[in-house]
Formats: sequence, structure tokens, C-alpha cells
Amino acid sequence: MEGTTMAKFGWMLRQARKKAGKTLDEVSRSLDCTVSYLSDVELSRRKAFPTAKILILGDVLGCDMRPLIAAAAKERGGVLVNSTNPQVNNIAAGLARGGEHLTSERLARIQRLLDGEEEG
Repeated sequence: MEGTTMAKFGWMLRQARKKAGKTLDEVSRSLDCTVSYLSDVELSRRKAFPTAKILILGDVLGCDMRPLIAAAAKERGGVLVNSTNPQVNNIAAGLARGGEHLTSERLARIQRLLDGEEEG
């Protein structure tokens, strides 16, 4: 069941809910979703919740949701940038928004810069 990222997110969510001693009904009411929807997420029949809902889960379940946020981002094909440097966050966001339009040469140059093989 943990073979895919989606299965991992659902499995992690179910473990966190059970550890907190919460029922599907209790958690689904907090998230304003149906029990069947929450169950489908836990069983990987539906995609991971967005970050805002995962943060609500953190309050409801009383645990650190960072691993679930990271698993959800990975499932959605995103990257979690964990930096307190606004410039790093802005660059990452810019690449996420416009990365599809960069040429392979520019992407290779960015990679060399990041690897320290070239100076800006």
C-alpha cells in the first residue's frame, strides 16, 4: 500500500487519525467533508487534501503535519520549499510558474549555478 506517493499520504493520514483516537466522522466534520470522502483519501482513492485542510488536520489531530504536507506536495508533483529566505522562496515560485517556458540551455545553466560549477 505504501508503494505510491498517494498511498503513502493516505496511509500516513490514517495512522495520524488513529493515533489521535479520532473517528472518521469526527475528522470529516472538522474538514467539512463527508466520511466517505475522507475514507477515500485515506485509502488513496482520492488525492491528498490541500495544505489548508492539512493544517486544520494538525489542530484536530494534535500532531505535526509537516510530513503530510510534504507527502501531499510530492503527490501533486510540487516541491515543498522550506526556507526562511524570501529570495529563495521567490526564486522557487518563479521557477514553478515559468519553468515550462525555460529553454533546456537555461535550465542547464541554472543547474550548473546551483551545483557551483558556474558563477553568475
